[in-house]
Amino acid sequence: MTTLEILAPMDGWCAPLEEVPDPVFAGRMLGDGLAIDPLIGLLTAPCAGLIVTVAAGAHAVSIRSAEGIEVLVHVGIDTVQLGGRGFEILVREGQSVAAGDALLRFDLDAIARVAKSLMTPIVVGPAEGLALRRRRSPGPVRAGELLFEVAGRAKLAAAPAGTSAGEPEVRVLEVMLQHGIHARPAALLAQRVRGVAAQVSIELRGKRADARSVVSIMSLGVRFRDNITVQATGTGALAAIEAVAAGLEEAVRAEESAGHAAEARGDGRGRADSSPERQAPRATPAGPPAAVAAAVVTDGQLHGVVAVAGYAVGVAARIERPETVVAEIGAGRAHESRELERARSTVKASLTRVGEVGAPARREIVAAHVEFLDDPMLNEVAEELIAAGKSAGYAWRTATRRSMAALEALADERLRERADDLLDVESQVLLALSGEARPMNLPIPERAVLLDAELLPSELVALDRGRLAAICLSAGGATSHVAILAAAMDVPMLVGLGPAIQDIREGAAVIVDADRGVLEGISRRTAIELCERLNPGRIPGRLTFISRMGRDRVRDALPAVV
Repeated sequence: MTTLEILAPMDGWCAPLEEVPDPVFAGRMLGDGLAIDPLIGLLTAPCAGLIVTVAAGAHAVSIRSAEGIEVLVHVGIDTVQLGGRGFEILVREGQSVAAGDALLRFDLDAIARVAKSLMTPIVVGPAEGLALRRRRSPGPVRAGELLFEVAGRAKLAAAPAGTSAGEPEVRVLEVMLQHGIHARPAALLAQRVRGVAAQVSIELRGKRADARSVVSIMSLGVRFRDNITVQATGTGALAAIEAVAAGLEEAVRAEESAGHAAEARGDGRGRADSSPERQAPRATPAGPPAAVAAAVVTDGQLHGVVAVAGYAVGVAARIERPETVVAEIGAGRAHESRELERARSTVKASLTRVGEVGAPARREIVAAHVEFLDDPMLNEVAEELIAAGKSAGYAWRTATRRSMAALEALADERLRERADDLLDVESQVLLALSGEARPMNLPIPERAVLLDAELLPSELVALDRGRLAAICLSAGGATSHVAILAAAMDVPMLVGLGPAIQDIREGAAVIVDADRGVLEGISRRTAIELCERLNPGRIPGRLTFISRMGRDRVRDALPAVV
């Protein structure tokens, strides 16, 4: 039995394929493996072998090991649209590489502004006789560390049962995919062909590919308007040709659909995305990955994920979030239905008022919340529960939690983060049912650095921007609606700081360096000594003073006083 170690090709955050926001990778159509959200713009070889393919856009590389195992590394999702911009390929097809050799460089920031995601799948192509084991758990990973092992012996695909010699069916097809046959359409073609009995190959410019192999198809380098020759032999040869043609049509429809969706969002192809979601900074972990789980101590550091870049000095603060208690049993269907309708109308009116002021991002997020209030599935589930004797509050909470669970199970990170919006709408309706409303102004101290596990959009808009210095969350995501609002408000924000954030006492002085992704505690003594060092004799208003000194001056002076 062969055992091949697949090593992390970059520093970053390791995640299961299910978290990749692309059904082809998440559904393992291209093979099994893991994904990494990268910290740095350098991709290295996950194993020794021969470079089989280098994508025309330089965004993907596949390697075949000496054991015949094929490994594909695909930097980001929808990065093929960049046409090579932001990528520098360092190897060529047919070149032998050792594990850890540099394969390509890429510009994290430039790619993040356009690509759907930077999540990078590392997958082993489907092959009989292979199994993955010793998979790395989700968490920080450094280049060269073990991701998983591939055990077994790769077997060449045998001719399907029922094939027989004879005249082949041949058809020439024009490829109308704007970005050619890259990973996603290759997977669609291979999936369709695996369902037929015939042997199928695709030829282009003197090269032939097994239509059942995604890597083999990608190795042809098929571009827009190329004419490929599809040949099928054996039982069902004609059906196999039709399957390839249908697969290409499906890929074109998927590409057009994605283009229309992008146009509707305002992010067009080949230009900067102007939609609010795309303006939100990317979720890229900053600082050493191992520090993500580090404990915060006096004058210590905690590393997280940059949601909104910036720099702030302030005091740790938290907001009150009492749990709304709801009774399970209702007072009759008619009464509970009226109450739910009243609460929904109250919240809708409140949201409408909030949406009338503020930036476009705020208005669009409010509009999304109004859509949740009118969502027919939510309301149908709630009404069914009310009809079964439940209270309006119990019915609404149950309906929203079911939808939240469905969203959180999706592979698309941005869709999962919409569960926070449902939670926000849920809480506002429950408050309205109890005769209350979320305060229009939540109290926070001057220069507040808000620390919490999560923050809802309605809570953020209720905070005084003049008092809010920064936001630091133990969980959350950089494409969440809270992050979008924070970016529109120009509030530095870190997410993914972990449970150690709870160790920071309220009122403690902290520095938020959301350019490096660092939350740093500073004691009163350190703050005073910083002031004395930067400007002797000026102690009053020390946090305000330190913040005005600027990040670089504070960084230079801090090591001397801690």
